[in-house]
Amino acid sequence: MVVKKGVAPNQNFTQISNDLIRNKKVSDGAFRLICWVTSHSDGFDISFTGIRAALGYGRDGLRSIIKNAEENNYLVRQRSRDEQTGQFDWDYYIFANQQDAIGLS
Repeated sequence: MVVKKGVAPNQNFTQISNDLIRNKKVSDGAFRLICWVTSHSDGFDISFTGIRAALGYGRDGLRSIIKNAEENNYLVRQRSRDEQTGQFDWDYYIFANQQDAIGLS
């Protein structure tokens, strides 16, 4: 097989690390989630409902995908507290690079 890359795009593309692409432990769904989220601008905020709608995942499928991304150090969950209500919740951060995720955890 011969690999032909063609002309590199100069707009509307996302750089993906070779470590992520070649990581056999990352599921196809987790890979797609990481790529999709990191294709948005820094600070992009979306709900699980929005992710499921955009990528076509069910609730349980998305949970499994998130677990895989977290186990492979591409997703970090941090517990947060709403200042007004006092209720606890989770903030999720997804990274294209494991080192960035490990640095946050």
